[in-house]
Amino acid sequence: MIHFKDSYWASALRCSLIFPLLFLLPACSHYRWGSPGLDSLPFQTLYVKPVINKTYIPEAQALVSQQLIRYLQQSGICITQCEEDADAVLIVVLRNYVQSTLTTQRNDTTLASSFTVSVEAQCTLLNNVNCKAYFTNQGVCASINAEANDNVQQTLYQDMPVLTGKLADQIRNLVIGTW
Repeated sequence: MIHFKDSYWASALRCSLIFPLLFLLPACSHYRWGSPGLDSLPFQTLYVKPVINKTYIPEAQALVSQQLIRYLQQSGICITQCEEDADAVLIVVLRNYVQSTLTTQRNDTTLASSFTVSVEAQCTLLNNVNCKAYFTNQGVCASINAEANDNVQQTLYQDMPVLTGKLADQIRNLVIGTW
């Protein structure tokens, strides 16, 4: 008899948990995680113009360009080497670079012990077929916190790929996202 009760309650518990799920499944069948699929993008091929650097970060344009192209390709976007062969063209301009102190050193408050570094970009995505813009001058920003070692410039140099990688990821999300 005890076995029957345990079995009855176990069955009742299973049914009470499964029954509501049967009503939820049809409602969730069209939901997808993340951004829409690449098939919903209005272009098939993309040309990424070399990034324009209007900041004083040396060689940032090369880092952002390389990382951006890699992230876009990893997302499944076909990148072309020739602008004329592309359905769309992406233009990125690095605008602002800001370095601000978070904390100072105990023994010398004029020296930073940690700081925030951020970079902003303006992005334009053009339809290369009819010359209309999908979006124009969309702002994108990325920032990192860095710990200052003995040499702040060396720390910034080492952390620059992380910062530009975050920016490239934000730009990729802008391109494949819903606008």
